[in-house]
Amino acid sequence: MYQLRRLNVGCDSRSSSSSAFEDETVLLLETTKIGRNPEAVDVVLTSTVHSNMISRIHSTIVAKQDKSRIVYILTDQSLNGTYINDYRAKGPTELKPGDIIKFGHVNGAAIRAGCHGPQHSAEFTFIVSV
Repeated sequence: MYQLRRLNVGCDSRSSSSSAFEDETVLLLETTKIGRNPEAVDVVLTSTVHSNMISRIHSTIVAKQDKSRIVYILTDQSLNGTYINDYRAKGPTELKPGDIIKFGHVNGAAIRAGCHGPQHSAEFTFIVSV
């Protein structure tokens, strides 16, 4: 089973909160919705730095059976993007252990899907692990 572990890369952890990440790690469910609307998602990301950086329903990760293994597929549903290894997610994308996921980007609305969008001080940065 995959999990997301939060990394505090270039941000002050006191300036943001995430109610689902008290221990900084979450196991991915069969379907895991991530966003800022606590009534609609499983993982709530709340930014006190950029209030609209995270969409109400920002991304969804779904576990799917693929032959003899389970794969986790991320779909971005946001304005400001979800970035896997600094590239904005383009359509459903398979996650792999070691992938770095960043939710939101200060210039996200201007970055097209599939394009490189590094952000060294991303507020919500996670690593995919097993």
